[in-house]
This record gives sequence, C-alpha cells and structure tokens, in this order.
Amino acid sequence: WDTAGQERFHTITTSYYRGAMGIMLVYDITQEKTFDNIAKWLRNIQEHANEDLEKMLLGNKCD
Repeated sequence: WDTAGQERFHTITTSYYRGAMGIMLVYDITQEKTFDNIAKWLRNIQEHANEDLEKMLLGNKCD
C-alpha cells in the first residue's frame, strides 16, 4: 500500500501493518523533512506491526 505519508490515511495505514511481512519506507533525499519523519513512522510500525516484520529504508530522487 502506498499512502504517500498522507495524514488522512493514518487510521487506515495502521490496519495494514497487521499481517504484513515487510514494509518499505521511502523518503525524498531532496527534502530533509521527509527523512525526519522516518522516526515517527518507525514508532508507529513498532506499535502496530509484528516484531519480526522486515523493514527497508530507501532514499528516492537521487537522479
């Protein structure tokens, strides 16, 4: 699921964590704020997802 970090999808997003086998967190390397938000997303994932969930962090827009 791609919610693009939009707050209006926050309540829906937490239900997607349950049963997920992996999550990719993608941030925009040209906007520091998007990287700073990663900590918030990781806390949310830790709260709602399984402990053994695989996580991948990707920086986007390097071209």
